[in-house]
Amino acid sequence: MQPDRESRTTDHDAILMLWSQGKISARETCRRTGIRDSAQLLIEAGARGFEMPCPPEDEIERQAEMFARLLRDNAEP
Repeated sequence: MQPDRESRTTDHDAILMLWSQGKISARETCRRTGIRDSAQLLIEAGARGFEMPCPPEDEIERQAEMFARLLRDNAEP
């Protein structure tokens, strides 16, 4: 017996919510939902009102510091 359409939609949305919250990867989301690829994931998530995941603030700061250091270290004199 297959789950009804409403149950599948709820499961699909729950998985998209995990992705939107940054709790699972795009690859895992696609695997679990049957979405073809990351491009299709963005389209489906947007159509259902889910936001793209954003890294935590400390990760953004760490990346910005690393970028600034690389830029400084590789700047031409």
